[in-house]
Amino acid sequence: MAEQNKNNDFCSFLKRRNFKSRLKKLTQKLKNKKIVIYGAGQLFEEINRHYDLSGLNIIALADRKFNDYEEEKFLNYPAVSPSKIIELAPDYVLVSTLKYFDVVKTMDKDKFDEKNIKIIPFLGIDFINKIKGIWQIPERTTQNVQSSQLGDLYLKDSEMTLSESEFLKNIILNKKPQKILELGVAAGASSTLILDTIKDFENSQLYSIDFNTEYYRNPQKLTGYTVPEELKSKWQLYTGGLAYKFMEKIGGDIDMCLLDTMHCNPGEILDFLMIYPFLKKDCTVVIHDITRHTQFQNCPDTCCTLFSALTGKKSVPSYTEYKYFPNIGAVELSDAMKENIFNVFMLLMLDWEYRVSDKDIKNLSKYFRKYYPQELVELYEKAVVYSKEVLKNMTEKPNHTHIKQKFRHFFKTFIPNFIEYSKY
Repeated sequence: MAEQNKNNDFCSFLKRRNFKSRLKKLTQKLKNKKIVIYGAGQLFEEINRHYDLSGLNIIALADRKFNDYEEEKFLNYPAVSPSKIIELAPDYVLVSTLKYFDVVKTMDKDKFDEKNIKIIPFLGIDFINKIKGIWQIPERTTQNVQSSQLGDLYLKDSEMTLSESEFLKNIILNKKPQKILELGVAAGASSTLILDTIKDFENSQLYSIDFNTEYYRNPQKLTGYTVPEELKSKWQLYTGGLAYKFMEKIGGDIDMCLLDTMHCNPGEILDFLMIYPFLKKDCTVVIHDITRHTQFQNCPDTCCTLFSALTGKKSVPSYTEYKYFPNIGAVELSDAMKENIFNVFMLLMLDWEYRVSDKDIKNLSKYFRKYYPQELVELYEKAVVYSKEVLKNMTEKPNHTHIKQKFRHFFKTFIPNFIEYSKY
């Protein structure tokens, strides 16, 4: 019944978006052109079921789920992984997903341009969402993932790429942690990945913390709403506050941790200091978005800075979707971390980009006094005073640097992308 309702929703959605007219225009525009459809999910199945696609010269369907697909065809079309698209040399790739611009960001646009392969949405995009999507396309192109051993279970609503999800999964399989801490849950994709990986590990448990009780992208849904019921027996979720509120209840001996929260100062820096007293000496700390600042304009480098400051054996994925460097990393903390914790406290002296509530500021002073030397607590308190001055100045004076960066992005990235994508 739920599946039928979803199909009906897609059918109604396609009618509202006037897909019949869109298909007619595409059929005329792309006559005799070789086409690959990217995205073979339920949306495309609904299109294939109710609309006549015979006017399009579709040479293959590409989808991540075909990376390990044993059949040669899907819905009577050749089925290929996304990494094979360039080899097929189509004239056009029609993206058949609701997140067209998210797909564009994961493609190596340079290689497609070399082959004169155009990437356009299968569905039309309204003007406002088109502007939003074009603005968010990064200045630097990304690379296609070569392969994946992941199923769709924890790819839905995931904010990690395939390579990042595989990296996290492999660390868990190799380390076999007993007590895992996760900071930053959102829809629950990474929670699902972790829980699915440890489901057969005896005595393994996941403790997850998120500041928000409601999913931050849709307040009508709860944080972690995508986690399947059958995986929740090994899961404890805490929401509605910073980590310090829950750590004493969760307790120590944490041998693995995933940090994926604010991505701007003090963000993950403050988070790490809240949880550090409860981590094992050799705890593996995984930090997401360590190179996010290389992908988007005006994006803070908080996670990269923290990753660099931690002491221990570090590792990153062997491949990545991004052009310059992987966006996730792990640190197996060493004995020297205790002596070097000053380095992390010192990062709090970097400009804060959001205001922490006065109540949390005060409570954190008390909390840190339990677990850190007086001089480190005083460093935190001085950082708080400085951050308040910075935030006050930001609200009182125009941020000309920020304005210049916005203009730079507008002329160097937005306008070329607008010219390229707006016509579709």
